[in-house]
Amino acid sequence: MTIEKVESSESTTYSVETGPAWGGQQLRAAIDAIRDVFVEVARAPTRGGPAPQATASEREGLLRARMLAYAAGRAIFMPLSLKDGEERFFTIVVGHIAQHQIDVNDGACVADWLLQNPGDLQQLFELARRSQLSGMDPARVALAFLDSFVQ
Repeated sequence: MTIEKVESSESTTYSVETGPAWGGQQLRAAIDAIRDVFVEVARAPTRGGPAPQATASEREGLLRARMLAYAAGRAIFMPLSLKDGEERFFTIVVGHIAQHQIDVNDGACVADWLLQNPGDLQQLFELARRSQLSGMDPARVALAFLDSFVQ
């Protein structure tokens, strides 16, 4: 994110430029990271989870359906062109989380855990919404969220 000084005859204001983080490479990298984790989670063998006997693609469909019941899940699966600023910010936050392999339990990283627990993903969505309104950087929001798993 860059901040640009804008001067007029009456006053000096600052305009926040969203730059490539909101529509460019950082957002696309986040989407790729989330997609990779989603496929990994959906295709991993399940132990007593939803439909353990289902095929990998059936489990992927079940996971997607469960996530779409939440605004957070819909924001992840929404086409890029339809995402508003809040959904793009959230996607970048989740993408940063997906790039960190912090173990939660039984070898599952935080992103795996979030995708398997859409209620918790929704809580992250609300945190991201508040953080964006406060002007926070998505990478810092992700790191603050990850800190709770490290301690």
